Amino acid sequence: MKMIFVKTIILATSILFTACQTSKNSSTNTTDTRIPETEAANYVIKINVSNQQFSYIYPWLKRSPYKSYGRGVFIGPNMILAPSRILQYAKYIELEDYKSEKKFEARIKYIDYSANLAILEAVDSSNVSAYQSIKLADKLALKESVNIYQFEANGDALITEGKMQKATLGYYPDNRLLVYLINVTLPGRSRLYGTPVLNEKNQLSGLASSYNSDTEILTLVPSPVIQHFLNDCDDATYDGFPKIGFGYSRVDSQLRDYLSLPESEDGLYLSFIRKRSPADNAGLKVGDVILKIDDYNIDKKFDYIDPDYGKLEIGHLISTRSKKGDKRLLEIWRNKKKITVTVVMDVIKKSDFSIIPNEYEKSPQYINTGGLVFLELSRPFLQSWKNWRTRAPQRLVNLERNQWELFDKSQKIIILGSMVDNKSLVGYRSFRYNWLRKLNNKEINSLQDIELALKKPVDGKFHVYEFEYTPKKLVLDKESLKQANEAMLLKYRLPALKNLN
Repeated sequence: MKMIFVKTIILATSILFTACQTSKNSSTNTTDTRIPETEAANYVIKINVSNQQFSYIYPWLKRSPYKSYGRGVFIGPNMILAPSRILQYAKYIELEDYKSEKKFEARIKYIDYSANLAILEAVDSSNVSAYQSIKLADKLALKESVNIYQFEANGDALITEGKMQKATLGYYPDNRLLVYLINVTLPGRSRLYGTPVLNEKNQLSGLASSYNSDTEILTLVPSPVIQHFLNDCDDATYDGFPKIGFGYSRVDSQLRDYLSLPESEDGLYLSFIRKRSPADNAGLKVGDVILKIDDYNIDKKFDYIDPDYGKLEIGHLISTRSKKGDKRLLEIWRNKKKITVTVVMDVIKKSDFSIIPNEYEKSPQYINTGGLVFLELSRPFLQSWKNWRTRAPQRLVNLERNQWELFDKSQKIIILGSMVDNKSLVGYRSFRYNWLRKLNNKEINSLQDIELALKKPVDGKFHVYEFEYTPKKLVLDKESLKQANEAMLLKYRLPALKNLN
């Protein structure tokens, strides 16, 4: 993942802070070792973000702007740890001091949307020189006490004690990584993103990502995930969290008999191997049963005994406990015997996807031909529908879900994303959301292919579009399409008929 610079606004800290009065809520469930309310604002800064998402239906437009809010924590000189979730489609980022409300410019230095983490830095580091840094905790033990640092509107700290209930794997925007579950009753629950949670040594145990008031469970991006992110940033080239590249299922009694797997052995049955993945490169095969990863036995529920947290899913061992280039020794069951295979861990780069999972920094590419708006199929396009996994066009959802089995990484799925009304397209709306396979007898694997194909109309007169799904063929007169392009630019004041940058 490349370094990203975004124009932002930070709000400066004042050097002197006035004492703040502890509220009734903050006087309960607290510990004597916590950072005092009068000092808490030395470490934490308020984040106000102006966001504006791109439209993937009409990709030359943007959706209505909206606001996001959260908190950032200083973890080093001019290093502000923040949740990346509030920075999606960020246009302006305003960091606000809880006391002085002064502001100044800053930028995003590193960001990983799949881990919900980012590093912000001030353009002028002297503006944040008065802030102090919090050290990162190693881990949290079961039932260990923590302090949750919220802030009232006047800047007073509102500190509540909670208990570590469980470490487990949870869902991040595009990932599944370790989370901490904290049992706590929070007196105020608004704008929790990035709320710091400290252990009894005043070390950062995690950043709040969500709170369920019914179960009274606060979910954290925990310190081990943060540490992995920071370690990766150290070499100035951020890679991300590795993936091994296989799908798996349980070994039931009938499958065990079929494989001649001894009753004394448990593991996970490989049902899918992603092409060009670490698993594929190591020679793993569908039908293998993974019994151990390094010295860790895998049980029938896909768990292993983690030295820090006890039973955990193997995803933690593969992702957070691994980095790009690490070697993992797998003991597998194949052809009625045990063998060992070495897997070199690697990350999935955005260029490896046929259907990209996110694109928050640049506007979508498209090409408009006579009112037919073509673009690459992507998850952001599908997310134009709320609850997209069930409400977006299901044939496209299926392509996104099964892309690793269906496509080579060089192939992009070009779809008819929308239609701009004009008289030449009356009656053709049923072609929307279809997958374009050929144009003028040329196979289409990218938007650039469309641009080339349009230069060679069939018989010099017609543009012939061939689709994957019914209706399969659309024929437009070359001159009619040209006239439609000219009319659209005037009638709808379109900025351009294409964006291929």
